[in-house]
Amino acid sequence: RPDEQPTARPQKLAVKQSALTWLWESRARTTKDDWLEWMSRLAVELLRESPAPALRACAPVAQMHPPLARRLFQVAFLACWAELDGTARASLVASLEAAFVS
Repeated sequence: RPDEQPTARPQKLAVKQSALTWLWESRARTTKDDWLEWMSRLAVELLRESPAPALRACAPVAQMHPPLARRLFQVAFLACWAELDGTARASLVASLEAAFVS
């Protein structure tokens, strides 16, 4: 119809898998506090590397306000998960399984 405006799709940004993989593979985590810090950093990094510009824009605020990072974790996780290759997904699953049994 001529009176309808076309809807713009937000630009999808590239996810740097290497930055995410480094985060979930690089640290030895043994205590509960280690795992809580890891989850907090993972939440912020998922926001920072999200393919969605709106989620990326939330990363600086989430870094300073942990409740926001926790609140957006699931959305950021799914957004990044969809962009990860099989190897990165397997690596992340292994890290999450280690977190759950610790």
